[in-house]
Amino acid sequence: ALNYGAIGTILGHELTHGFDNSGRMYDSDGNLREWWTNNTILEYEGRVKCFIDHYGEYYEKE
Repeated sequence: ALNYGAIGTILGHELTHGFDNSGRMYDSDGNLREWWTNNTILEYEGRVKCFIDHYGEYYEKE
């Protein structure tokens, strides 16, 4: 069961690269092409900022 969990975590992580700031620059054929609309980019950037604002205050104590 542990191996399945680890594999699922890795696969989930890798799948998200298709929708991050670098992966969004490639279409479904792997060609370098901007395929997000301007509204989608603005929405994505707003959500990234929200995530950073929320979790940016956390730090690991030394």
